[in-house]
Amino acid sequence: MDGHHPPAKRARSNFNRFFVRGLGIVLPTVLTIWLVVLAYNFVDSRIAAPINEGIKWLWVEYVPWPSVTEQDMADHKTEVLANPELRKAYNNALNRRDWLKQDTRRAEFQRFWDSYALGLNLIGLLVAIILIYTAGLLVGSFIGRRIYHRGEELIHRLPLIRRVYPAMKQITDFFFGEKKTTEQFSRVVAVQYPRKGLWSVGLVTGATMQ
Repeated sequence: MDGHHPPAKRARSNFNRFFVRGLGIVLPTVLTIWLVVLAYNFVDSRIAAPINEGIKWLWVEYVPWPSVTEQDMADHKTEVLANPELRKAYNNALNRRDWLKQDTRRAEFQRFWDSYALGLNLIGLLVAIILIYTAGLLVGSFIGRRIYHRGEELIHRLPLIRRVYPAMKQITDFFFGEKKTTEQFSRVVAVQYPRKGLWSVGLVTGATMQ
């Protein structure tokens, strides 16, 4: 049969077949790596970073180190006044000695943190992992499940969020849920995809947003 097809058409058909086969091999790995990197960046920027900022604040507020001298405070004040944006943000706070001392200590500790940022930033990430693990552990208990379901009921009463939350939860349950995938499908449907006239088989996991 191949002898009846022009060489160019046969080569194009082979290219399409092998290209689709290659996508089937490469895409699962690439998408998995992408999802892992996306999840890491989200946890690092949205959870770990605020935790690190909280640790810095607690350290400066309740730990006497680092100590600063009058010269350190004067240098810090000069540095702030040399920056128009900082000068406007700080306003008259620099004239209060107690506030200036605390802000100088905060700047000194920030410099120390930045010099070991690669290791110290992992503190927030480690705490975030522990908190996420603890949340999963609590939800696994009877009381935790009750609290979780009560929270979901409250979310479903909020006007805007109740339209978005179910779809987001369905996506996260698909990737991270403990239920078997076969239990998530309610029925099999046929849809015209990727273009009109070409039908594909789909598995329905739930109702769409109304």
